[in-house]
Amino acid sequence: MHLLVEHRIELSLKSSQLIIVPYAIFVPLLIAFLVVALQNPRIVQIAESGMYCNFSDRTPGRVSALMAGLILLPTVAVEVQTCGALRKKWALFKHQKDSLSMIIRVLLFTCFGILAVILGAFFFFEVKSGAPLNVVLSLLPVAFVLVFGTQSDLLRVWMFWKPRPQQEHVEFRKIYMAEPKPPDLTQM
Repeated sequence: MHLLVEHRIELSLKSSQLIIVPYAIFVPLLIAFLVVALQNPRIVQIAESGMYCNFSDRTPGRVSALMAGLILLPTVAVEVQTCGALRKKWALFKHQKDSLSMIIRVLLFTCFGILAVILGAFFFFEVKSGAPLNVVLSLLPVAFVLVFGTQSDLLRVWMFWKPRPQQEHVEFRKIYMAEPKPPDLTQM
């Protein structure tokens, strides 16, 4: 998003889908669950752990768990392929700056993605969940923030008290993945 706003780079179709699809799935589910709760408020109850509210009818929870699992499975598959590609190309990566931290980050993201798929399956099949499972669930967003937020470039930005190294001027090009435009035959 930074490149799009600051440098006016046009997003490819694939990149824009990566930004839009999570919201395109989340917002309709949110609206549907809100409509269900407003039409039938008596099904909204405090969870057994007392930590949040849920529906006495388990269908909405199972639908969202199923959707999360279906979305995460291909993501985890891509992450496993990425780990395999990094392992095969280790000779190239081991001499680069920050390569070890990148590989650790990819492995952690993959492990947390697998954990999220397992939790989604658990919530799909299991009706009751207690406080320990809620604590594990609450750790996932923190883990993702740590995985992505500890990149060296982000840490340099957040460490405002340290002097910043001189930055090189980087020129960005427009990135296109669309089909080329057909030639204008009227000017021939």
